[in-house]
Amino acid sequence: KYVAWSRLVVESTLFTALTTLLTVYALTGDDIRLIATNEPADIVFDGLTLSCLVIFTFEVVLCIIAKDDYFMSFFMVLDVLSTITLVLDLTLVNDLILGDEEQLSNVRGSGTAKIGA
Repeated sequence: KYVAWSRLVVESTLFTALTTLLTVYALTGDDIRLIATNEPADIVFDGLTLSCLVIFTFEVVLCIIAKDDYFMSFFMVLDVLSTITLVLDLTLVNDLILGDEEQLSNVRGSGTAKIGA
């Protein structure tokens, strides 16, 4: 019952089109956010990235159920790793790892001050 339903969803044209569009967003969304928008738009991009995380995780689970040769295959490992890396595109995580822009500019400024001293 679950196998048939999972296979139906994973192999449907609509689901494939959705995951393809989300893949294009996952590859380019954070770059577009950095180049073309300001900080208030980050929440929209974070929402889209979280949606990608949920849908890609759902896809992996469905593929594990629907496809006999998917579990622990090369493609499953690729899908899981690429889904996990989306966490780094979330602005909260990015700020925790790199610091926010104000902290970065202070660090750059202090380096310049040391050179001039």
